[in-house]
Amino acid sequence: MDDAPLAELLARLTGQLLIAARDSIAIGQDELGAVGDRIANRMLVEALASIRPDDSILSEEDRHGHFRPACARNWLLDPLDGTREYSLRAADRPDWAVHVALVREESPIAAAVAIPVRRRSYATHTAALQSRPRASSNRLVVSRTRAPAAVQDVAQALGLEVIRMGSAGAKAMAVVEGDADAYWHSGGLAGWDACAPVAVARAAGLHVSHADGSECRFRHDGSWRGDLVICDKAIADRLLRAIQGTTNAP
Repeated sequence: MDDAPLAELLARLTGQLLIAARDSIAIGQDELGAVGDRIANRMLVEALASIRPDDSILSEEDRHGHFRPACARNWLLDPLDGTREYSLRAADRPDWAVHVALVREESPIAAAVAIPVRRRSYATHTAALQSRPRASSNRLVVSRTRAPAAVQDVAQALGLEVIRMGSAGAKAMAVVEGDADAYWHSGGLAGWDACAPVAVARAAGLHVSHADGSECRFRHDGSWRGDLVICDKAIADRLLRAIQGTTNAP
C-alpha cells in the first residue's frame, strides 16, 4: 500500500477504535482522555512499526521508542488531537481528530486526518477531490481554548464570524469542506498538531502558511513554529495583512 492510502486507513481505523472506547468504557472524563490517548497511540505506532519497519515514528504520546533522528522518513503522529473534546463524551461533538503524516526533508509527503464522529477521513491523495466549491461561509475558525488575542479585530476587518472549535485537524478540515473560509492559530501548536492538517489542506488547494506568509516546515524532532494560517486563496492576502497589522506577527 502506498503511503497516503496507508495513512488514511490507519487514521480511519484509529478513529473507529476511539469511538468504540468512548462508548463502552465506564470511566470519568479525565481518565477517558488518558485512555483514548494511550489506545490510539498504541494502534498507530504498532501498526506503522510492523508495516513500515525501516521508518522513524514520532508521536505526541511516544516521543522516543521508535524515533530515529538519522532516518529520512519520519511519521509524525497526533493519535488523538482534541483530547478535551473527545473526553466530553458528546456523541455529536466532531471537533477531535486523528492525525497521521509522513515527513521527508521537513515537508509532509503523505498525510491523513480522520474526523471520526463524522465518519470522514481526508488524505493528501484524495483531498483535491474531497474539497468543496469555495462559496464563502464568512467564518473564521479558531481554538476553543487558545484563540488569538486579536481575533475579533481580524474577523471584523474581513467581515467574518468567529467560530471556536477544538482539534486543529477539525478546524483545518472545516476549511477544506467549505464550512469555514479560514483557520488562524497564533502560536503554541506542535509539529504533530499541524503537520497532517497542513498537508491535507495544501493538497486541497488552500493557502497554507505561517502568519508572515512563510512556508510551513516540519523538523524531524517535531519542533515547529506554532502559528498557522489556512484559508481560501481568494482571501489570503487580506487575511495575512489583517493579522500582521493587528498583532505585529513575525
